[in-house]
Amino acid sequence: MGIRVYQLAKELGLENKELIVQLKKLGAKVTGHMSSVEEDIARKLTAALKKEKPKRVKAPEKTEKKEAKQAVKQIKEKKEENPPSLSPPPPSIPAPSVAAAPVIAKAAAPVVAKKVSLKKFSLTVKELAQNLGLTVPDLIKRLMKRKIFATINQTVEKSVMEEMALEMDIELEFPQSAEELILGVHQEADDPNDLQLRWPVVTFMGHVDH
Repeated sequence: MGIRVYQLAKELGLENKELIVQLKKLGAKVTGHMSSVEEDIARKLTAALKKEKPKRVKAPEKTEKKEAKQAVKQIKEKKEENPPSLSPPPPSIPAPSVAAAPVIAKAAAPVVAKKVSLKKFSLTVKELAQNLGLTVPDLIKRLMKRKIFATINQTVEKSVMEEMALEMDIELEFPQSAEELILGVHQEADDPNDLQLRWPVVTFMGHVDH
């Protein structure tokens, strides 16, 4: 008598489909789980499957349990020593940057022109050289650069004297002329207390036949 496929599958701990594949490899003619298998083929298949199953080596359970307990204990001790802080870390405040002090450039001191008071309104080359602190040949050279050819006794124009003095940072103060003195007197404001009322003078003009 043979054994049904489903019964053999149950004994070997296999599914029906897997068992049918193995049986066909051994030459058994099976079509479904209700097919019967000869006893010789069933024994051969059982022996082959037992050889293929690896032997299970039981690991020492006691050592694994001890190592697990020690690991749990170490984790608890670390948590007790360093409890987790719930508050977030304080934000890092950047150090204030120190701005460099602006470099203030010292303004150059204004050049104060030296004032030279003249006693005369017009000067000769010699007199102008003395007032400017120059020698006569030096002054004549300066005049020649301006295309002015003058001798020691010739007078120099006022505009030329002022320009040459400014080149040497000298300000010439000329005396007032007669015209300026007269104009200055007339330009003075009258005192209201000195003013007097007077009647207007009316003149009738006409044509007279001769």
